[in-house]
Amino acid sequence: MASRRRHPLWLDVLEWGPESDHAGWFDIDWDSDNRYLHDKLLVPFLGDQYGAELKSGKLKIKFDPDEGSLAIWAYDAHKLPLCPLHYQSVLGHEDAELDRLGDLFADLKQWRPEVSERTLALKARLAALVRDRPEAQAVLEQSIGLSMTTGGRSTP
Repeated sequence: MASRRRHPLWLDVLEWGPESDHAGWFDIDWDSDNRYLHDKLLVPFLGDQYGAELKSGKLKIKFDPDEGSLAIWAYDAHKLPLCPLHYQSVLGHEDAELDRLGDLFADLKQWRPEVSERTLALKARLAALVRDRPEAQAVLEQSIGLSMTTGGRSTP
């Protein structure tokens, strides 16, 4: 995606939050007085409440088949990368290989200090899986749709 090439450090911060290697390069208060904002970045551009925007389709989870990454797109203009630690909730459990990749993404923190390299390798595996197995692509698309209808919350 062009936005990755134009703003890679900012997108890394959006993707990883305070865990980003570049989090300190930006003037962000990760320790807000508001408890609900602790270790979070407030990006105030929604036109309505989150649930209303999600239901109206103004927020969409999209898979980038070139990067093997997931992001929430707001108004088809603002890319908000999904942290790879949470890919498992979107990849679902319906396909054994997608489920396994979801587990591997969830365990990324154990790969310190090689988290970035491991993340890129897993994203490449995800991209190849979806490219090479049409049934995996169909399951991923279905899982994304389910995630959108449940507000991004995983279902049992």
